[in-house]
Amino acid sequence: MDGKNNSKIFVSSRGYAPPSAEYEHFFNYLRQSPSYKLALADLDPNEPPVAADVWYPQDFNTVRKTARVAGDIYNISFEQWWENSGILMFGERGSKPMPRIVHEAGREARGPWHGLEAAVECLYKPNWRTDGMTFYVELPEEATRTEMMRLFDEIQARIKSMPPLYRSAKFKLSVNKINRRTLEIGHIALNLYQTTDMELWRIGAKIGMSEKNKEKLDYTAPKVRHDDSDEKRSMTAMVTRLLKKARNLSENAARGVFPCVDEPAFGATFTRPKDRKT
Repeated sequence: MDGKNNSKIFVSSRGYAPPSAEYEHFFNYLRQSPSYKLALADLDPNEPPVAADVWYPQDFNTVRKTARVAGDIYNISFEQWWENSGILMFGERGSKPMPRIVHEAGREARGPWHGLEAAVECLYKPNWRTDGMTFYVELPEEATRTEMMRLFDEIQARIKSMPPLYRSAKFKLSVNKINRRTLEIGHIALNLYQTTDMELWRIGAKIGMSEKNKEKLDYTAPKVRHDDSDEKRSMTAMVTRLLKKARNLSENAARGVFPCVDEPAFGATFTRPKDRKT
């Protein structure tokens, strides 16, 4: 994600979402999911019928639900996808409610309420929305900082006592402790594994998986028969573990669960549903 846009990308004219780097990881892992690719083809009327020998995951309807919302992710950048689809998958529609000055009643006003209705109407059109209760606060000119802070503490206490808000977001990020490095390089390794014939140790060397073996393994080196060094065996084992986690991350993303390295509910089981294209 472009650092310059990092602070702005979570708010748009269409909606807003809590800031998180996980959205781009979700996008990258979703692109590696065979189930998701199959679901997009299944939903696209312009695509030819899926071949009869293709097996579908048992929970294919769940994947199709994700595909209907996320849409095409293969011919578009993350920034474009986020603006078109992502922000409404993980965020709320409308303008983000912000603490701000709504109206200032000058000394010449007939009362503190004078002009308030017009100011509110002008400020919130056309995308008015509020997350729960909105407080309109009167702060006299002579109010001290201590008095103002006491009032804001009271408002915050009232907000915390309210029932949880209803959220319209279709998907929500999971709260799982997953190694940052795994999220950053897993989808790259999985893409190389699925699109090339590179040996696993070469994949690990290419993505810089191990600083310890960085100088000892050259992924561009020519193949040597019967070359099974300790470094290559170690790298192969590490990449094998990484690929398992990356597969689970991508398939869980296709089911709207992210980030999650647990085995999907139906694993790699594929069946032929009755409603499939023929």
